Amino acid sequence: MSNALNLFLLTTLAMAAFAANSVLGRMGVVESEIGAGSFALIRLVSGALILTAICLLQSKKISGSLSGGVSLLIYAGFFSYAYIALPAGMGAIILFAMVQITMLGWGLMRGERLSGLQWLGFMIAVAALIWLVSPSLEAPPLWAAAMMALAGVGWGAYSLIGRAAKDATAATTGNFVIASALATPLLAATLFVAPEPPPPLDGIGLAVLSGAVTSGLGYVIC
Repeated sequence: MSNALNLFLLTTLAMAAFAANSVLGRMGVVESEIGAGSFALIRLVSGALILTAICLLQSKKISGSLSGGVSLLIYAGFFSYAYIALPAGMGAIILFAMVQITMLGWGLMRGERLSGLQWLGFMIAVAALIWLVSPSLEAPPLWAAAMMALAGVGWGAYSLIGRAAKDATAATTGNFVIASALATPLLAATLFVAPEPPPPLDGIGLAVLSGAVTSGLGYVIC
């Protein structure tokens, strides 16, 4: 198998995994009625556990950074709360558009020159957001759209931070561990303001699937 074909297949698989997160997130917080905070925490913890196991099997030293953990937490947290009111498809469009705008916008601010394909991606991302708020469509709830936009900024920042990692798997593992540690007290504080019911088994299963498979293993593939 050629390197180009191998890269294409891995990229397709990774994008499919990340797109599946939108479906799982919407199913979790709406259909299973798991709390958005609980879904985010379980997703992060299950991702941290599967990635730690992979690092141990490969004898890798876990790394990561506080900035990586914080940006990952921003993504996972706002992602879960946004899907309380956003359809899966609309949420995915906002998320991926903001990821592109964040990463390419950062490059422009640093004086980088974008290639033709990068400019095309940037324009598609902006056009997608304009289309979502056009009069011909029913605009999504502003608060939910804003939360998903922040999730996209978090994921974009996470991707930019990850460029400096020497070992992507080790860094991703550490970031998941840090994000999980930060999410635990934040969720506890949030529950005092907006209590959530105990997470149902089907909701836990969806969160674990999202964290361990479509997130944790998805990042390893990338």
